[in-house]
Amino acid sequence: EFTDKVFETKTGRASVMNFGARHAEGDVLLFLHADCMIPDNGFNLIRQAIHDGAVAGAFFLCIDHHGFSFRLIEYVANIRSRVTRLLYGDQGMFVRKQTFDKIGGFADIPLMEDIEISKRLKKEGRIIFLNPPVKASPRRWISEGLFYTTLRDWIIAFCYAVLRVSPEKLIKHYTNIR
Repeated sequence: EFTDKVFETKTGRASVMNFGARHAEGDVLLFLHADCMIPDNGFNLIRQAIHDGAVAGAFFLCIDHHGFSFRLIEYVANIRSRVTRLLYGDQGMFVRKQTFDKIGGFADIPLMEDIEISKRLKKEGRIIFLNPPVKASPRRWISEGLFYTTLRDWIIAFCYAVLRVSPEKLIKHYTNIR
C-alpha cells in the first residue's frame, strides 16, 4: 500500500539484498533487517559519513530490551565491531552503491554474507560505525534463549571468519524462526 515497487525474487538474504540493490536508485544503499530501526537522524548520519569519505558502515547495536544480559551482549558486539571493523546485518549496514557494484555485491551464500562482504569492503576504504545505535528486536534471543542464541551466533561467526568453515555447513546450525 506504500509503494508501487513490490518485487518477488528467489529466497536467501544475499540474493534478496542483491536484487534490491540492483533496483535501488540512490547513491547509498542501506541494508536493514525488518526487526531493526535506525535512529531518528540515521539517514543524516549516513549521508555525513559517506560525505566524510567512508565507503561503508553500520550503526552500533542496541537490543530493544531492558535486561542487563542484553546490555552485556551489546557491549561485546560493539567492541567486536570496533576491533574487527566487520559489519553485521543487524547493525543497519550502509555502503556507497558504486562500491557495492564494484565489488559484486553480496556473495550468494546461505549465511555470513555480511561478514564476507565486510572483508571485501575493508579493502575499498574506510568503514565507520555510528552512534546513536540501531535498535534491534530481542525476539530471537527471547524465542531461542539468551545464552544459546548468543553462544551459537558467536561460534558460527568464529567458525566462518577464523576457521573458514563453509556457510553451507554452518547454516545447518542456524534456525530460521520467521
